[in-house]
Amino acid sequence: MSQQPKEEAAPGDASSSPPLDFSGIDFSKPEACLDLKEEHDQCFHVWLAKFVKGEAQTDECKPSWERYRACTAEKLKHHGLSHLQDQWKKPDWADLDTIRRKKD
Repeated sequence: MSQQPKEEAAPGDASSSPPLDFSGIDFSKPEACLDLKEEHDQCFHVWLAKFVKGEAQTDECKPSWERYRACTAEKLKHHGLSHLQDQWKKPDWADLDTIRRKKD
């Protein structure tokens, strides 16, 4: 059963991401957030194939990553483990040209 979080329109700043509604996800179940992980994994594999060919121009998987990360944060909160988020490293959405120059 696929349960994607519902995206709601964000009031105010149009450049900010809309808040996610996780009301349809049962965080007590192990498979909570699994659909979002699979969505991000699929996006990442497509992006990686482009990247190794030098064709990736954007961080097109950032939205799916942010949705998955927000879901896992809510799951940790549900289980009283929010303090573990402090140990997460923030992803470095570095400029792809900079990364390419480093590998040359």
